[in-house]
Amino acid sequence: TCWPSSPSDGQGASATTTLLRDAWTLLERQATRFVRRARVARIVCLVLSDYAFIQNKCNRIRRACECRREARRRIHLQAEEDEALRATEEDEMKQTELTCEATWEAAHVRNAQRLADAISDLGGLWIKFGQFIASRADVVPQAYLEVMSKLHDSMPPKPFDEVSETLRRSLGASYASMFHSFEQTPVACASIAQVHRATIRPDCSMWRDSVGTVPRCSDVAVKVRHRGIEDLLDCDLETLQLATDYLYKLKPELDFRRLAQEWGSEVPKEADFMVEGANMAEINGDLESARQKYPCEHPLFPGKARIPEVFFVSKEVLIMRFVEGIPLTNLEAAAAIPPEKLVEQTKAIYGHMLFTTGLFHGDPHAGNFIWQPEEECLYMLDFGLTKRLSLQQRTPLAKACIGLATLNIAAVAQALDDLEYRLESLSPVEKYRLVEFLLRDTTPGTERRTEGSAEVTGYAGLPALNRMPADALPSHMLFLFRVVELMRGWAATLQLRISFPKLLLPYAEECLRASGQSLPPPDPMLAVQLMQSVTDGAKEQQSREEAKRNLLAPHVNG
Repeated sequence: TCWPSSPSDGQGASATTTLLRDAWTLLERQATRFVRRARVARIVCLVLSDYAFIQNKCNRIRRACECRREARRRIHLQAEEDEALRATEEDEMKQTELTCEATWEAAHVRNAQRLADAISDLGGLWIKFGQFIASRADVVPQAYLEVMSKLHDSMPPKPFDEVSETLRRSLGASYASMFHSFEQTPVACASIAQVHRATIRPDCSMWRDSVGTVPRCSDVAVKVRHRGIEDLLDCDLETLQLATDYLYKLKPELDFRRLAQEWGSEVPKEADFMVEGANMAEINGDLESARQKYPCEHPLFPGKARIPEVFFVSKEVLIMRFVEGIPLTNLEAAAAIPPEKLVEQTKAIYGHMLFTTGLFHGDPHAGNFIWQPEEECLYMLDFGLTKRLSLQQRTPLAKACIGLATLNIAAVAQALDDLEYRLESLSPVEKYRLVEFLLRDTTPGTERRTEGSAEVTGYAGLPALNRMPADALPSHMLFLFRVVELMRGWAATLQLRISFPKLLLPYAEECLRASGQSLPPPDPMLAVQLMQSVTDGAKEQQSREEAKRNLLAPHVNG
């Protein structure tokens, strides 16, 4: 702005000033990207080094306990026969384990807060990462769940001046006349946007002039995009791509580059509300058509599950019906929701999206579900991140679900072959167990945390898992399995046990009929081999745990 200009050469000075401003903007953008990457690297190193220190500390505590016990045994040669001494040793071992558990718990609390603070400051794509952590009650420590759950919809809001400027661009300078009231404090704020509650003025002419229609309800939700979010997403996606490239160079078997590319092609669509509005309208239309096509008692009837009606959409603003109810992130209130109705409606809407239309919600964390108690209806929100599957891509998934639900091993093996997976020399039983693991039943969160690895016991020794590269399956299926993991997470949080193949069986059978394909007949010999594989897997899991205990035990020399 201070570049000198003279009356004789005003145009040249103006061009030079513009050039300098563009150069400064580019430099500032690159500096911002560098700083964000440095902050990500710092928090990752901080958390990992803390956990490495805790691991070494707990190992030293256990080894000190073992050394004391070994020393007592050398002093008292008959220690094995001394009941009092044996009881003392058992008490000391229990106290040692309690000390280690407390140490780990303190580390989880400390690092969960560190990570949540860093994610809140960074914003952008990293909030999606935090939401994924908060949705995995089946594997994530409780400390992370409590802290990260705020990332679903309780992020620090943007100033209302910024929101008002965005509304003026989309609705017009006098947008305030369209509403009786407009709450400046958002009811929810997340990674891409924040949502404000408003009451409309139906007699305002701007609804017809600017929007084209008058909403059929008085209360609306106004979703406003954060300013500059597109640049942040671009920066974070570049960082993610760099991280996957670096990981591949370190360990070629951990090749997540294709998955990062798939993710990178879908995430920017979330920042365009035109895409979200079109997705919501399309899925709403498909659900209504299905309700008219099937009677209430039909297995394919989509039930009461709903998507809020959209009244206006632009690239930065989306106005839809305001739904007041119980978000699934509110665990105390959600405990009163009838679990059978929640499971039934989730099955109906996802079975329809996956197998009937092929356009499915790609971000089903708990913050995107609201239970409306008066209507006894489940509402689904935030359709910015979606994925579309063709009938050819849906058919192998249908075969896999039917095969798992009916114990048809040959059908599951055929489904994996149809997916053109990048993994050779697998037997049909190994293929079955691989798909069975990827679509395994959910486990209640309390049970999962108390039983450790109970959910995957018997799968740890599965050769297909040990040999499978990260990009063995097509990218669209990896995207789908992420959805399954998110749903498994909030089901565990709500203490639900769900069998995905059995729930989705009617929709999968209808999809298979639509494709004109058939399943191979069940093979009894493969069933026998499957039982043997399960037994061998359990034995290998037991031997792994025994080897782990021996590895932790110290070698005390005389």
